Amino acid sequence: MGMYSMSQPLELGDVYLTAEGDYFSLLETLVLGTKRRMTTRWISLSADEQDNLELMRQADCLDLMIGAPVFSRRLVESAPTDLLAELELYDAAIDLVEGYFHVAGVKKYLPLINEEKSSYRLLSDGSRTISRKVFSPWDGEPFYLARDINYPETLVAGHPMVEFCRKNNFRVLFTPVNLQR
Repeated sequence: MGMYSMSQPLELGDVYLTAEGDYFSLLETLVLGTKRRMTTRWISLSADEQDNLELMRQADCLDLMIGAPVFSRRLVESAPTDLLAELELYDAAIDLVEGYFHVAGVKKYLPLINEEKSSYRLLSDGSRTISRKVFSPWDGEPFYLARDINYPETLVAGHPMVEFCRKNNFRVLFTPVNLQR
């Protein structure tokens, strides 16, 4: 099954959203999956630039600085139940942008990165960090969205997500990831 990185449409450029509130609680819940559930169901977001407000209103996926996708209401309301089952959704509003959005915590964690073929760089404290990710082809059950079990900041979309978005003409950018056995 093919895997893809997923991001906001190119015409938005490098607009990133930041969340107000407890950054570490958001990171633990939405990305790392180490916290069961946030106490709030509402997240307030701010854009780092205000030049592309109309493009932000039209997008169906926006990038949240901590690595969690922000989906449009249109995408969420059209989503099949098996996609919704893979997500923990939080209602969101973006300053100065009309409309409703949903921050998505992805529940599925899989061994996706091929650690032997990926490249690393050494940090000053002697630890290493991944610098070029190589993914192993996924032969398991198809998925919409998943994070790598060892590198949870890495989010990929599976073929079902790409097909769902293309079929519904959602404004989401998908780019194939580097796959190697």
